[in-house]
Amino acid sequence: MLAAVGIPGIGISGARTLCRSFSGNLDAIRTADEATLSLVDGIGGVLAGQITAYFADPQLSARFERLLAQLDVDASVYQKSDGAASPIAGKTFVITGSVTHFANRSELKAYIERLGGKAAGSVSSKTDYLINNDAASTSSKNRKARELGVPILTEEEFLALAGQS
Repeated sequence: MLAAVGIPGIGISGARTLCRSFSGNLDAIRTADEATLSLVDGIGGVLAGQITAYFADPQLSARFERLLAQLDVDASVYQKSDGAASPIAGKTFVITGSVTHFANRSELKAYIERLGGKAAGSVSSKTDYLINNDAASTSSKNRKARELGVPILTEEEFLALAGQS
C-alpha cells in the first residue's frame, strides 16, 4: 500500500524497506521525522524529506487515512522475528542467469527479502554475494564480482547458506 500512494521516490522496494524497518507500523512511518527516516538503509536524506513532506501535506495525509480505513493491513509480515536470525539477514545479493530451484529470479528475490536479505540489481562493493548457477560464466556481473572479491554462489550454495540444504 505504501508503494501505491504516490510518495515521490518510494516504489515497492523502498516501501518494503520502510515497512521492515518500522515493523509494519504505518503510524510510525507517517510520524517519523527526517532524521529518523534517513537512518533507514536505502532511504537517505532526500527520500526522507519526500516522505515527511508527503505526510505533512494535509490533503495527502487525509487521503492516506481514507485509504487506510478501507484496507486490512497485515503488519505481522514485517514483524521482527524473536527467533534465531536468518544467516542471510542483512546481506546483499545480486541474482543473474537462469534459476532452477525457483520459478524465476523475482521469486528468488522475494525469498531473499523474506529472510531479511536485500536483492540488488548490480554488483558493487556493497554486494555480499552474486547468485549465478553458471559460476564460471564470463558475464559482466561475474567479472565485476571477481574484480571486487564478491563470492559467486550457485542456487544450491545459496540454499545451503540460507539453511535450506
